[in-house]
Amino acid sequence: MQRGVSGSATVINQINQLLELCHLPCNWKAIFIMAAMGIKQFRYNVEFNGNVLTLNHMSHPKVVSDFINGIYQGSQKGYSEFQIVVKGNEGAFPDVCAPIAGIMDFYRIQGIDFEVLYEDGSDYIQNAHLDDPLSVAENLHALKLTSLNEIWRFHDFEDVTSLVNAFVNEIAQLAVCEIGVLEGLTWCLNEVMDNVLQHSGTSYGYAMGQIHPTTKKVAFCVYDYGRGIFNTLKNSSHAPRNPVDAITMAVKEGVTRDTDIGQGNGLWGLHNIIRNNSGKLAITANGASYSLMGDTIKTYAKIPFLSLDNGATIVDFQIDYSSGISIERALGGHTPINMRTISLETDSGTLKYSLEDRASGTGTRQSGKRIRTDLTNLYNESQTVIELDFSGVSVVSSSFADEVVGKLVSEYGLFGFNQIFRLTNMNQLVQSIVNRSVAQRMYQAFVDNDSTDTDE
Repeated sequence: MQRGVSGSATVINQINQLLELCHLPCNWKAIFIMAAMGIKQFRYNVEFNGNVLTLNHMSHPKVVSDFINGIYQGSQKGYSEFQIVVKGNEGAFPDVCAPIAGIMDFYRIQGIDFEVLYEDGSDYIQNAHLDDPLSVAENLHALKLTSLNEIWRFHDFEDVTSLVNAFVNEIAQLAVCEIGVLEGLTWCLNEVMDNVLQHSGTSYGYAMGQIHPTTKKVAFCVYDYGRGIFNTLKNSSHAPRNPVDAITMAVKEGVTRDTDIGQGNGLWGLHNIIRNNSGKLAITANGASYSLMGDTIKTYAKIPFLSLDNGATIVDFQIDYSSGISIERALGGHTPINMRTISLETDSGTLKYSLEDRASGTGTRQSGKRIRTDLTNLYNESQTVIELDFSGVSVVSSSFADEVVGKLVSEYGLFGFNQIFRLTNMNQLVQSIVNRSVAQRMYQAFVDNDSTDTDE
């Protein structure tokens, strides 16, 4: 007999063996096992046991549906306090984290309290502020340092501007993006968050973003616990028959509840930009969901939601930053103003990039890599001369100088670099450090080329 196996583990093994003979799906096996172990209710994503809800993972939108179900069932049994247990980090995505954070805020308004417990290994979710989203207005300094991987609560247009700028600037420092990606991302975020402020009927929206370097995707989710798309449009001239119809209408050009408020191009433009990029889009509201993946569209109904008055809206999208976007084509000939480049324009038409204003500093190679990536994206977007302004920078590290200037010279070539970049306002110390770094980088490139020629 095998030693060290507990009685409960033995029961689980016996049940597993029996269920293997039945060829049942994994989620059905889990349900039977949990029932055998005495847990009163179970969902594959969320376990219910009285007023304790355990989130087994945060990687699938169904977690949100099960979470709503759990709170509803517990409330029906008279519970007004819930303990939420969050398990490991694996697969914690914005389309789960942002909605659950907003849902807890919604229920708090209804008089329901939550105690959130984070098990070992769930530090990512805890650091994302699942149980206490960050207010944009109250955390502007932190927002400039890092915006991704955290849940933000926005309240007004100033919040939206700060949040969108922070998201796009951080992405621009982390990945070289194809033409149109950063402009498309900016447009999508602004329009979706503006919809929350204009149409949801609530005071707050929630947003979270991630970058996935392995798949070269950026993922964003915007959530509000407001009236939902169906309630927004049902009394308009469009008069959708049901929530699925409402979302299907909302992604068409010119569909809005009130033309005095908006032109109805927000979700239409988002839909077209994602389609142009072969990305992914999911819109969920009032118990219905609409998904776009490539050119494939699917709709779903009978999804749990908060209430008839609060249908809520989840807009989740992914953009492939290695695939370019034709903004003009996606928006029917309209080309939005690129505020990212406009804000840096000088009277002479060049872009002025001030190193003193960069929160990452000038002392590390990591900071240099972020700035070099940002400069590459700026040039790709603008095709304009960039003035790299060292005003206020008293010293830089050799690794920073190599990572920014040295590698840009290596990438574009000395002639190409001088055509694109202007180094201005360097003191004597900074100039000597940069000169040495560039010389070393060019010598290394010469040695590498000479070695290659010899081998051939």
